[in-house]
Amino acid sequence: MRYIDLFNEIQLSRDYNFDPSTGANWRYRIDDKEKRVYLECQETKTLQDWLHNCNILPKTIKANGKKITVPMGVYQVAEVVYNHVKEDWINGKFPSDYVWYFTGWSQGGEVTGISGFLMQNIVRGHLIMYGTPKFNSSEKSIANLYSSFLSVKEFLYHDDWVENLNPFYKRGVTEDVIPQNPDYPENLDQRHRVYGHCKYAVEEF
Repeated sequence: MRYIDLFNEIQLSRDYNFDPSTGANWRYRIDDKEKRVYLECQETKTLQDWLHNCNILPKTIKANGKKITVPMGVYQVAEVVYNHVKEDWINGKFPSDYVWYFTGWSQGGEVTGISGFLMQNIVRGHLIMYGTPKFNSSEKSIANLYSSFLSVKEFLYHDDWVENLNPFYKRGVTEDVIPQNPDYPENLDQRHRVYGHCKYAVEEF
């Protein structure tokens, strides 16, 4: 399966789980043919989401002997997702031998990345993020996040306007992100719909 096909396929379903206290939106897709579990978290859509985005007070979290420091607002959303996924795991919702894929767009990439980091004591999987702002405070924090997954792949525009809203969002040169802007869409809505249409889109998992 190609990366962009993955994102488009899980977007076809709108059966999100919703937490009213934080506005967290997440969903699963269990692929019995490929023996995979996909966890996708929703991007920024509401005022509540933006309030979480603006809460960049540092929060250090630990899992499996590793530490990462992330924005408090996004962590609060990710904690809800993690606790629900953990409960579903304990209750046997997911086959234990399936490979996990954590994915999300914008804030959703941050949330699913943090959730996957917290889940590493239960399951390790692949992290795929689309248009995700910076959400780690240091090179060490980034390294600890990435090493918590079997693989990490990111898709990002070099001139993403969201990065300019807050200096904390700006991606650092230390991160392994290759900017791609192949389609030159005519308006903002089109730009947000073509992340992933880059050279990585032809690679297979």
